[in-house]
Amino acid sequence: MEQFVISFLLTSLAMTAIILVISVFNVLFGKTFTAKSRYAVWLIVLIGLVIPLRPVIGDGIVTIPLPASAQTQSSESSMIEAPPITAPYTLLDRPASPFMVCVFVWGIVAIMVFACHIRRYVRFLRTIQRWGTTVKDGNILSILRAVQAEKGLSNKKIGLKICGFVSSSMLTGFWRPMILLPEKHFETDELELIFRHELIHYKRRDLFINFLSVAAISMHWFNPIIYWMCAAMQMDGEISCDEAVLLDSNKENRRFYAEVIIGMISERSMARTMLSTCFYGGKSSIRRRLEVIMDTTRKIKQPAILVLVAITTLTLLSGSVFAIQEPSLPIAPRVVPEAIASGKITIKQAEEIALAAVGEGTLRKAKLDVKKGIYKVEIRDDRRDYEVTIDSATGEIIKNSMKERKR
Repeated sequence: MEQFVISFLLTSLAMTAIILVISVFNVLFGKTFTAKSRYAVWLIVLIGLVIPLRPVIGDGIVTIPLPASAQTQSSESSMIEAPPITAPYTLLDRPASPFMVCVFVWGIVAIMVFACHIRRYVRFLRTIQRWGTTVKDGNILSILRAVQAEKGLSNKKIGLKICGFVSSSMLTGFWRPMILLPEKHFETDELELIFRHELIHYKRRDLFINFLSVAAISMHWFNPIIYWMCAAMQMDGEISCDEAVLLDSNKENRRFYAEVIIGMISERSMARTMLSTCFYGGKSSIRRRLEVIMDTTRKIKQPAILVLVAITTLTLLSGSVFAIQEPSLPIAPRVVPEAIASGKITIKQAEEIALAAVGEGTLRKAKLDVKKGIYKVEIRDDRRDYEVTIDSATGEIIKNSMKERKR
């Protein structure tokens, strides 16, 4: 358990370093790449945060020892003189250590953070059902269906509601997707732009990506960099939709699109959840989006692929930066019952000696190699397999090997 938790924390630390590198890179060179490329890079990092398991190559650059509690448990148990261990070892047998208390607190807070986001999302949907008005205007619906056909989504059932408690259009709903519009009059060309933007979110499955962001924040709630990364990722996601809507557009169309976004500015607070998109993300982000909208310079594409490959490689190798040092497995002192001091030991006595040497676990099998005059005893605990080789004449332990099992 300790090894898994420490691996998780070290992975979080390695991913934080990657996030900081990406942030510096975006500040220096981000404007030369498309927002879609930046969004893809963030997505790779997000998946790396949600799936903390990594392949380990080599012995690691930095070696981290296991907590003292784990090493003490192993060393103390190895000095016991042949107790009749028959039941498997469990975590409940350990006294509560400060380390395990921290693990318990982390798990409780992670569940609470995740539950809070889900609860907020459910309340948001209930508010929509209660106060939202389904659009029945044929002109507005025809515009939506036309844009759906343009995006190849004619066979998808996407709802459309007007809600007075939102100040911006947005997409929400995993199983029953719907576009929400604020209580405001929109012209036909404005609606076309808004629907294109939200349907691009739908095609890219951005709601499910937002769900991964919630999972990452819940798992890494103790890491403030993750909160910042998810916000930066959502911003690049909105900008990448702007780029897709304005692909090959002239300055006049770009100016009009910017006016549509500016028209969403409202002094009132906006009801929303992380499990939705947002056409207008607030005044703090409006300046950056407007700069990108009016930017007509050509973005480079080929180097962006190299950056994606580099970040993917760094993410996969992040598990090899740190290596956890297993506690050394001490060889137990010679344990020879008085009754067998002058003769060969029995297989039962060999089992007791092996269990005493390992200190924990369940006996799997034991056999005598007559030619070599040794017993080979195999023992298994919740994480490792042990093979103890014992001299059949003296009861001395010749070899005590351990193998970590893959999970």
